[in-house]
Amino acid sequence: MSLVLWLTGALLGYLLLRPLLVTGDEVDPYNLTKAATVLRERYIPGMNAQLRFANELYSRLEKAGQVVGGGRHVDFELEAQPNFAVAGAEEGDDLPEPKHAADSKAQFWPASIYQSIALEGALIDALAENPGSSIDEMDRQIRAAMKGFRVIRNITSYGNGSGLLATCISAADAGGKTTITCNASLNQPGVTNIRPRMAVAVLLLATGDDDDGIWYANVETVDKANHTITLDRTVTSAAGIDGTHGVFLARVDSASAYNKMPYGLGAVVSESNPEVSAGVAAGNDPDGFYGHIDRDTYDWFQGRELNNGGSQQQFTPDLFEHGIQLCEEEGGIPDLALLHPTTWRTVNNALFPLLQWQGSVKKSDAGYRFTTWNGIDLVRDFDCQLDTILILSTKSLTLIRNGGGIHIRNKDGLTWRSADRKDRYVCDLVLREQLACSKPNANCRISDIATRVLPTQS
Repeated sequence: MSLVLWLTGALLGYLLLRPLLVTGDEVDPYNLTKAATVLRERYIPGMNAQLRFANELYSRLEKAGQVVGGGRHVDFELEAQPNFAVAGAEEGDDLPEPKHAADSKAQFWPASIYQSIALEGALIDALAENPGSSIDEMDRQIRAAMKGFRVIRNITSYGNGSGLLATCISAADAGGKTTITCNASLNQPGVTNIRPRMAVAVLLLATGDDDDGIWYANVETVDKANHTITLDRTVTSAAGIDGTHGVFLARVDSASAYNKMPYGLGAVVSESNPEVSAGVAAGNDPDGFYGHIDRDTYDWFQGRELNNGGSQQQFTPDLFEHGIQLCEEEGGIPDLALLHPTTWRTVNNALFPLLQWQGSVKKSDAGYRFTTWNGIDLVRDFDCQLDTILILSTKSLTLIRNGGGIHIRNKDGLTWRSADRKDRYVCDLVLREQLACSKPNANCRISDIATRVLPTQS
C-alpha cells in the first residue's frame, strides 16, 4: 500500500510541476509562477499546521483561541488598577481625594522572522530531464527550511527578543576556524540553544557591535560536554572574546538579528525593561518597553521572579508553591509550568512522593511529555532555560500574528526571484508575530535551582 501511495504522490507531483519542464537557457517566467503555486498550495499550509504544534505554549494558545491578528501594532486593554480613593467620612468632612487610574492599555508591535530558501538553476532545468529526482530535491530543500523555522522559533519563544543564543567565555583560533567556549554556569544556557549549521554572529552583549568578534559565521560543530562550538571562520582577535560577548542569530555578513526577534517568555517574566542598544529595542518595541509600558515606573507590569541571588538553591515543594502563590496574589490562575528535562528530573524526584503529584507521564497535543501538580501541567522542553521553572497563567498571554502565519514575501509580484549574478532562485518566507501579556505579574520565573553539577569555567 505504501508503494501505491508513493507512486500516486509522485505522479500527482509530476503532473503539478509538468508545466515547469521547459528546455533552453532560461526559465520561462510562467513556469516560475507555477513553481510559486506549488510552494503556496502544497507546502505553506503544512508549514502553518506544523507551526501550531511546534511549541507547547503556542499550541495551547492556538487551542484556546488566544491568537489575534492586528495592524502595525495591537492595543490591549489591561485590567484596571485599583483606585483607592476610598475612606469613611462624617457629614461635613472632605470626601476622599480623587485619583486617576494608571495606564490601562498596552501596545505590542509584531516582529518579523524570515526564512530564505534557494533552489539552484540546474534543479529547475533538470525538471525536464528527470522530474522525479528534481521534485524530491525541491521537497528536501523546503522541508529543511520548515525544520529550521520551527527550531529557531521555539528557541526564541523563551528569549527576550535580543536573539541571544549563548554568552561567551573565551575563543581560540583553530586553523582558519574558531572554537568558542560558552558560559554554562548557573542560569546560563551553555550551548543548548545552538545547532550545527546555524548562522551566528559574535557580538558585544551591551551594544551589538562586533569588536573583535564576527558578524557572520556558520556553526560547524557543537560539543555539549565541553560547552564549545566551532565556527567556519576566524574572528578578528580570538584573544579579545570574553564574557562581554555573546553568540547571536545572524542574517547576512555585517547584519545580525540583534534585538530584532519577537519577545519570548524571558521578556514576560522579567522585572526589567528589555535592553535597548544602538537605538534598537528588543522585541521590536520602538521605546524599548515591554508592551510599551515602562516597568521602572509601573511595577504592576513586571513579571515575578523568585531567585536566590545567583547562588544555587535546592528545589522543594514549598519553593514551587511559593512561585504559584506569587502568581495568584496578582489574580493569576497558573496552569502551565515549562522546564528543561534536566530540571524536570529534579522536580519529579522531589514531588513524586506527595499526594498532590499526579506522576503518570502524559503527552500533550503538541507531543511534549508532562506531569501534573495541583492542576498545573509541568512540561519538558529542551529549549527551556536550565536551572529554571517558568510558571505561567496562560489566560494572560496572547499570540499576535499578522498575515495568517508563515507566508511568502513577494517582491514585485515574484515568489522565486533570480539571485543577483547567481544561477539560482530565491524565495523569502516571513512570520510576523509577537507574544503579548496583559498581566506579566501573573507569571513567575523560579531560578537558581540546583539541578546539576556546574562546570568549572574561567
